[in-house]
Amino acid sequence: IKIKGTRGTILCDGTISEQEVVSFIDTQGLGADTSITDQMLLEQIMLATESILKLEVINNVLISFDLNLRATPATMANQLTLIALFNELRPSCFLCFTKWNTNSVMHEWNTPLRLWVKKYRRAATVEEITEDPPSYEIMYQKYCTYIVSSLANEEDGGAFSKMGSYLAFFEARVLWMYNLDAIQQEDKCNGDLEPYCIRLYEFYRDKALQTLRDGSTVIHTKDLVFLKSDKDTMQAVSHKLISSRDKRLRELELMGRDGQKRERMKNYFNAFVTRQKKRIAESNFAVDEERYVESVAQIAGTVKSATSVGCSIQ
Repeated sequence: IKIKGTRGTILCDGTISEQEVVSFIDTQGLGADTSITDQMLLEQIMLATESILKLEVINNVLISFDLNLRATPATMANQLTLIALFNELRPSCFLCFTKWNTNSVMHEWNTPLRLWVKKYRRAATVEEITEDPPSYEIMYQKYCTYIVSSLANEEDGGAFSKMGSYLAFFEARVLWMYNLDAIQQEDKCNGDLEPYCIRLYEFYRDKALQTLRDGSTVIHTKDLVFLKSDKDTMQAVSHKLISSRDKRLRELELMGRDGQKRERMKNYFNAFVTRQKKRIAESNFAVDEERYVESVAQIAGTVKSATSVGCSIQ
């Protein structure tokens, strides 16, 4: 696999093998603890545009989400801004869950992984491990069940409605990224990494690569309306996106606090999760799931529209 991609605004090249070419955009910069302003958004757009154009073809857009950190209002605002910005590239967008293997997360909701680790953490060799780690679809179901149980209440209903809208953008396009820390990387290089960690690393690495191959798109950057716009046009778009985002956040917050509306959203979300769990198992990454988004919009009385440069506003 030949790797070409952006990390922030830096174009990187690397080669794993000569048989396959993969290009990617790894988005950064909108996960801060302060809600991004229209001017900050414009700066991010203009900085990234040149690097994105150098890719020529986009296969995957990777948007990371740290499950070990509490999603603050500012973080969710920025994530919702990001998916509105990348609406034109939605078929290529994958949500990369990270830090889901920490002790706190395993005890909070990731029971399947905790039980697997408990069973195999004392294995002396990789060959002694006879069962695969938890599948993508099992962990997705567990995580979404946790979202409903912990957030679908009067106090946290606003966070629940925002998270549901965020997950709906990606549908079945999710990755569970198992990353080794610096010490584990060193242990791996020295042949000292624990067998159960080796199994986890290899299993989820292979699964992530296969998912990206199966969900790969071929989008030529020269055809993207978004990248053809000048700075003045994008300045207006940035302002619209931020204004639309703030309005959308208020609507989601109000819906989450309304008992009847929250209950309707919970039912829609549970049905959505059931469909996506099946699609994840089938590696069905197509963009064809609008029922949840449309249902939530109907509750709020809003209509989704697109800007002239491929971004979405509500």
